[in-house]
Amino acid sequence: MLLSCGAMIYLAQNTVKDNSLKSLTSFVKSLATGINTEGIDIVKSDIKFPYRVTLINQDGSVYFDNEADPLQMGNHLERKEIKEALQQGYGSDVRISNTLSERTDYYAIKLENGQVLRCSVTASTLFQGIATLLGETVVILLFAGLVSLYLAVHLAKRIVSPLNDLDLDHPLDSEIYDELTPLVKRLDSQQKHINEQILHIKRQREEISAVTASMTEGLVILNSKGEIISINRSARKLLHADASAVGKSFLNLDHSSYVLELFDGDSHDFSAKRTSIERDGQIYDIFISRVGNEELLGYALIYVNVTASHLAEAQRREFTANVSHELKTPLQSIIGAAELLESGLVRRGDEQSFYKKISREAAALVRMINDIILLSRLDEGKVKEASEILDPLNIY
Repeated sequence: MLLSCGAMIYLAQNTVKDNSLKSLTSFVKSLATGINTEGIDIVKSDIKFPYRVTLINQDGSVYFDNEADPLQMGNHLERKEIKEALQQGYGSDVRISNTLSERTDYYAIKLENGQVLRCSVTASTLFQGIATLLGETVVILLFAGLVSLYLAVHLAKRIVSPLNDLDLDHPLDSEIYDELTPLVKRLDSQQKHINEQILHIKRQREEISAVTASMTEGLVILNSKGEIISINRSARKLLHADASAVGKSFLNLDHSSYVLELFDGDSHDFSAKRTSIERDGQIYDIFISRVGNEELLGYALIYVNVTASHLAEAQRREFTANVSHELKTPLQSIIGAAELLESGLVRRGDEQSFYKKISREAAALVRMINDIILLSRLDEGKVKEASEILDPLNIY
């Protein structure tokens, strides 16, 4: 708008200038014809000329001027329009004032008597025209700006309205411009892709939830801040928690030494750890794993109930001790009897009783060894079940 106004002022100024020069030229030619025909006295008559009229002698002195005293005016021989008129019969020039506010157009014609007739007209320059029309221009620009703003706001609302009303879940069902059809198709494709990904993630979460829910081991997953992300049923039962524990700090459920060590400043250095605790009369092995390679993402804790294996191990140690003691007794009897027989300390005729004792203790030893083998096979599950008919009345 500013460029348009400037261009309009420039074109208007040039049009006025051209028309002014044409009028000035036409007037000078008409006046020169009149002087050549009727004489020089025509310029000294009481005729009011629309332009400044000056007669210059051949030596450059001013003979007549309708706006100034000729005696007070300097020699005009060096003026451009005068030089051209004396040389080629006519001349013109444009001079602009030092303040750039006025422009004076000169046109001169050489008369038949040798004098030069010059007429001039003063007009405002482009800068003065802009300054003169500045107030009107500002008003026009302000009005045009307000109208443009009003139209822009309403047009923008009309253009954006279909976009704001676009149904992102079903983009193809929305009424939209034809130019936006590729965008709508792209949105529909991305929406379908996102829905498929969400469905896939949901299915994976359901599968993981089903697996962790059926685990006999307790599973707790924490983020790097120690907040619970997931906790399965076995872990909730073990830690006396419920589903509301998700999102809370794990320290609210367990503040044992291994947990405090887990969140210690140096705990980021380990990748896996194993410890044991006793809770509610049960023994648990806890496996702690660090999640993440370079950046710590969280921790995974698995609680495994090892009470049965600990009891079995304790029973196995007790059984081993008892068996060792039971085996030691018959062996000592056999060794003692054999040493007595070997040293000849047994009276003649008593050897047979020692032989029977050795045989009896050896048979007891074999029975105990067979019992141990049977228990070992039972423990390994390699013995088939056997049935036997018993008479309750004859058991004792």
